[in-house]
Amino acid sequence: MTVDRPPERAERLVIMNGSRLHERHLGGQWTVMDSEPQGMNPRGIHRLDTARDADPKTKGEYRGAVLHVDKANIYQLGNDSQVVRHDRDRFKETPTVGEGARIGYDNGRGVMLNRSIEPVANRGSPPTPAPTRATPGRER
Repeated sequence: MTVDRPPERAERLVIMNGSRLHERHLGGQWTVMDSEPQGMNPRGIHRLDTARDADPKTKGEYRGAVLHVDKANIYQLGNDSQVVRHDRDRFKETPTVGEGARIGYDNGRGVMLNRSIEPVANRGSPPTPAPTRATPGRER
């Protein structure tokens, strides 16, 4: 019986128990390169080194959570649970990790199709209403 071992320098994200670990396979073992809170990321173990490349010539769109962003790439979890790798140089603005993204291509340039003009300050919780000023000694 043989055990499938990942190649040296393979990369993955381990997202569970409230943490998001970026790991690289070095010297026969997984080594944590970076650790952050889980945030809005979907749970699971996602291999980055085996991600399929996005096709900038496609007329369609890629939908799913942004798992990881590094200097060269944007990694997105597709509908089929396959990780898709986008070339970061093709984007004018970079999506944030955890963002549910719809990414399309226009003449080879990456476009965020669902990006609003104003950034969302606090994902997952409703905005806090402004406090009302009370007038002491007066009831309505």
